[in-house]
Amino acid sequence: AGTNEGTTVFENLDLTDDKGNYYTYTVDEKNVPANYNKTISEDGLTITNSYTSPKTKVKILKKWQGGKDRKDIEIELYRKVEGKGLEFVRSQKITTPEGSNEITYTFDNLDKTDNKGNEYKYTIDEKSVPENYKKSVDNNNYVVTNTYVSPKTELKVTKKWIGGKERGDIKVQLYRNGKKHLEPVTLKTDKGLNQVSYTFADLDKTDENGNDYTYTVDEVETPKNYVKSIDSKNNIITNTYVSPKVNVVATKKWIGGENARPKTITLALFRKVGTTEKEKVAEKEITVTKDAELKHEFKNLDETDKNGNKYVYTVEEINV
Repeated sequence: AGTNEGTTVFENLDLTDDKGNYYTYTVDEKNVPANYNKTISEDGLTITNSYTSPKTKVKILKKWQGGKDRKDIEIELYRKVEGKGLEFVRSQKITTPEGSNEITYTFDNLDKTDNKGNEYKYTIDEKSVPENYKKSVDNNNYVVTNTYVSPKTELKVTKKWIGGKERGDIKVQLYRNGKKHLEPVTLKTDKGLNQVSYTFADLDKTDENGNDYTYTVDEVETPKNYVKSIDSKNNIITNTYVSPKVNVVATKKWIGGENARPKTITLALFRKVGTTEKEKVAEKEITVTKDAELKHEFKNLDETDKNGNKYVYTVEEINV
């Protein structure tokens, strides 16, 4: 035990035959041990058994979860015996058939043991993980799984105000493929500014199968006295001021002179903001009656200018 050689002596052998011819003696091994090869020396007296590892195979399963791309991948095969380092054996490129989510491959004709008979433990790995996938390896069952992870994107929304004074807080809702996504965000426009921006960050670019999402935005509630427009291509929400409406009643009074009154009078309506020049808005010819007062209502007038400043309305009689 513990040596690689053994010697056997066959004794009391005839040196010659009965005519005096010398015998040539040789030896042979009757049953060669399993996993060994036999060789015999030229003099026929030395038998050598050389160990040859039995063969084994490793069948691997490559799986895809999610995503669209099924790029060629390269599987690396390693082996080691207990107490020694990992040894690279070989690699194999694998192509997944179109429309399939898995493929198998067998590494065959592998040595089961090292030259001392110590059994190898085989493991596998994926050389390069495809973009937008993560890798998991089960070396008990030789399964390599690539799970799709969506790349990230972002969406910048801009809120613009045209006209008016009020710049109240507004809420913007993000939509993904037409459905509400995440909670609305509140945008506050700083005093003196007419726009504000916000970026929805860290958004999944695709669904689990690699199909692109379509992101859009909308204003949850449009402020009073504004109309909303959305530039979906550039994600711009614009609120344009629309003045509320007002009616102005003009009164014409007569004092005496009932028989000298004209048949008609013309009233002109003017408006102005602050110290600006007044502007004529409308005029109306009114039929005179015997009443001491005549009234006319100018309807559907802008209450403010485009910046939300209130108009002061006045009336004048033309050609008294």
